[in-house]
Amino acid sequence: MSDGSSTGAYNGMFNSAFATGADNGGDIASAAACTINTVQHNTNVRIDHFIVVDFVGFIAMVDALGGVSICIPEDINSPKAALVLAAGNQTLNGTQALGYARARTGEGLGDGSDTNRLGRQQRLIAAVVTEVLSKNLLTDLPSLLQFASAATGSLTTDPGLASVDAIPGLAYSLRGVSTSNVSFMTIPFAAAPSDPNRVVWTSAADDVWANIAADRPMLGTEETPATTDPATGAAQPPAGTPAATDAATSAAPVAPVPEPVETKEAGKEAFDASDVTGVCAP
Repeated sequence: MSDGSSTGAYNGMFNSAFATGADNGGDIASAAACTINTVQHNTNVRIDHFIVVDFVGFIAMVDALGGVSICIPEDINSPKAALVLAAGNQTLNGTQALGYARARTGEGLGDGSDTNRLGRQQRLIAAVVTEVLSKNLLTDLPSLLQFASAATGSLTTDPGLASVDAIPGLAYSLRGVSTSNVSFMTIPFAAAPSDPNRVVWTSAADDVWANIAADRPMLGTEETPATTDPATGAAQPPAGTPAATDAATSAAPVAPVPEPVETKEAGKEAFDASDVTGVCAP
């Protein structure tokens, strides 16, 4: 905690860590500290900095973007979240985006579970990333500063990010990032043996955390082995490489084949911000 006191470890739901720090330390910094310790203890992934975004800050950031475009596959009506959205491609304002992220019960929201809601939150953050990159916000420093100033009043950060220029500078350093560079996934999980209404990580989670800790792609990288030409015994390049493609093209004419639209299920499959995660009628 901020005052130097501490609490003992216990088994519980992950979001209890933030509440434990806030309740015992009395401030956001203590809440962040407990959360960081929980992440580091369970994953061996080092956390260098933190940013806490409250609801007001989330609304301000989305509104500063002029809203965020997202596909709503089916009508949503969630009285508890005060959210009513028609199916189709929609531009959500900050208040609607917050309701979309928080809603769990009602029509068009799946089974109402936390894990189902996670997928919807991932889709929303991916849409925000796409909006930021499509507006060239990270390459336009004046616009970036304006965007940051609209939201930073509702952010809490560690001292290393507390200066006026730190967050815009961090964002500006990411100006070369594309939507395919930003990936989302839900850590592999299964029902907890002690309680079917709770979940625990599976052994597959260990590889994900190890990759992140080692600064590798979280799902690892698969290398396609080279093959051998049965006629000559010479090594051939892996399929899909330019040399292999050229060789295949020279051997026989290739007719154009329409590419299907690939839809990935957020919350269950890993995806990046350029992937299709919801299909709406044009």
